[in-house]
Amino acid sequence: MKITIDHALKIDNRHGEDVLTSLTYMSRNNEQKSCIELTRILEKSLRNNEKNEITSALIINEKYFIQTIERSRPKINQLVIKLINDHRHFAINLVNTQEIEQRRWEGFSMKYLTQNVKDEYCILKHFSATADFNPYLMEKDRIKDFIDSIFENTEARAHRKPELELELELELELELELEL
Repeated sequence: MKITIDHALKIDNRHGEDVLTSLTYMSRNNEQKSCIELTRILEKSLRNNEKNEITSALIINEKYFIQTIERSRPKINQLVIKLINDHRHFAINLVNTQEIEQRRWEGFSMKYLTQNVKDEYCILKHFSATADFNPYLMEKDRIKDFIDSIFENTEARAHRKPELELELELELELELELEL
């Protein structure tokens, strides 16, 4: 059964246009894309999000997506329908939906998790039983903390001096060596 957006619009436009809503979901990546293809998809998503006044935080790797999106209730409902019908997503799991007073995210934030030491360390130490990024293995209550943690680190790095960044990287490497 394919759900159409027109049907959802007829239902949703009657109520909730002014209710700011946050939705967090996770899904499996159904396609293996090259970095160039993935970049094009993300650029298109960024343009669509800006046009539709959607703010979000997206964490991806080659296997999974986890994202929090913010917008009015009808727009969130439309996005859910698009996700369900998008062949790139498989096993979509809606983690949390809630009304919010104000947006948490500015624009479109994205983090591609790699298998580097820093990403593995953050995932393993705080949020997962394994070093692999698999949001399906995370507890529901920890997913929001995980997203916040990933982007707090990114935001903090953007405002640090290079010397401080190098010092923190050395501390992290030393801490990792001690734990191993």
